Amino acid sequence: MKRPQNHKPELSALNVLLCLLVIFIHVSSAPVTALYKDSWQYIAVLIPWRLSVFVVQGFLFLSGLKLFLNSRGEIRYKRFYLSRFIKIVVPYILWNVLYDLYFIHEGYFAFSWRSLGFSLISGTLVSPFYFIVVLVQFYALAPLWRWIVLKVPPRLALGFAVLITLVLEQFLPDIITAISPKTHFPYTDRVLTTYVFYWLSGCYAGLYYEKVTSFIKRHFILIAAVFAAVSLLEAVFSVFAFSKARNIIWLEDWHFLYCSAAILFFWTLLSRFYTHRKIANPLLNAVNAASYDIFLMHCLIIFIVNDVMAQLGITGIAMTYLIRIAAVYVITICLSILWGRLKGRIIKRLSSLRSRRTLPAK
Repeated sequence: MKRPQNHKPELSALNVLLCLLVIFIHVSSAPVTALYKDSWQYIAVLIPWRLSVFVVQGFLFLSGLKLFLNSRGEIRYKRFYLSRFIKIVVPYILWNVLYDLYFIHEGYFAFSWRSLGFSLISGTLVSPFYFIVVLVQFYALAPLWRWIVLKVPPRLALGFAVLITLVLEQFLPDIITAISPKTHFPYTDRVLTTYVFYWLSGCYAGLYYEKVTSFIKRHFILIAAVFAAVSLLEAVFSVFAFSKARNIIWLEDWHFLYCSAAILFFWTLLSRFYTHRKIANPLLNAVNAASYDIFLMHCLIIFIVNDVMAQLGITGIAMTYLIRIAAVYVITICLSILWGRLKGRIIKRLSSLRSRRTLPAK
């Protein structure tokens, strides 16, 4: 298949990296929770786990970038919303139902239409699904982002976005409670205001892609140095905060800086690497194509692997962690690639049948 003219292999590679990291975050959540907070094992797992926690921000940055890279500011809204509904929302609904059926079968809870409906809206059924809820919010406001990106200077828009992100990420529940004292709102992490800086940064980066990538590649050494310093302090502050050794009240503000630096560093690194290269690795291409299925599927595989290990009496933290990592990566990636190829064949077959039906009679 011929690639579109604006195909950027560095973006595909960044998407694969984020996809692999999101699996790592969730396979590592059990030892992060179970290990003693003062043990070296806890620190050894916590640091890479915490340094991986920029994937949602990265996915949103990448989504905004691709939207404006592909459209150059011209969005056909009817086609845009229909394609997002088919490609994003429909699989999300189907996977919610599949997870729900598995949990009911295993006795986690009883079936409830109300609970299923709430989980669809809030993304609370499994931990990564909140990203889809946030992404749909951003897509729903596509005309607003188009107006901002085309009319408002980047420095002004992004400066305001930083303020919104930092303030509302931490104080939105308090603001809501102040307005309505009886209202408790624990869902800040699935409201678009928490991520608006990353999304808008991606939108501007997509619109001015060549200019921005040329700039960041020229300043790679500086970007790498800043990322290294910010990462080191992120690791130190996180160990203090999560082990309860010290209260770091500004940890989330620093994490905002870390996420921004991590996205910029890996985007710059891959842009430099792929300046004169293409993604020639078939496995890398296949993972990139199957990335959304991997995102939706991997937690179900984690639950299945955990349940199987429990039935077999495998309970040690280290052993279950190693088995979980190996099994979830291999099973999820293989099944997602196979499912993607099967879908491709089905779609190709349906297109072929449709074409035959529309051919004029001889």
